[in-house]
Formats: sequence, structure tokens, C-alpha cells
Amino acid sequence: MNTIKKDIDKLIKKRSVIEAKRAEANVKWDKELSEIDEKLVPLQKISNKMGMLQKEALKVLGAGKPHTGENLTNEDQ
Repeated sequence: MNTIKKDIDKLIKKRSVIEAKRAEANVKWDKELSEIDEKLVPLQKISNKMGMLQKEALKVLGAGKPHTGENLTNEDQ
């Protein structure tokens, strides 16, 4: 009976050590994820803005419309 109690105590201690290590690791990973997000979010916003600007530029330049063949020189044809 005493052996079982000792085994239980050992396992409880081992479990609490592992839980503490896991909590410490979670804090570390949360910090790293936050640091990544601090860099990632602004870059994603810039990328989205660039995509919108590119679409707008293509509209202004008339890209995507079929060429009528007007204003072509002999060299272009």
C-alpha cells in the first residue's frame, strides 16, 4: 500500500513539473507568435494595398481590353 502511495506521489510531482514546463513553453511560443504577427500584419496590409493599386493601374492603362489594332506601325504588326 505504501508503494502505491509513493508511486502516486511521484507521478503527481512529475505531472506538475510537466505542466509547469508546458505553461512556460506556451508563454514563449505566444511571445514568438506575437512578434511574428507584429511584422506580418503590416506586410499583409501593404500587399493588399499594392494589389488594389495594381488593379487600378491596369484599369487606367486599359489593360485586359482586346487591342483593336489601331495605331500600330508596320513594325508592330
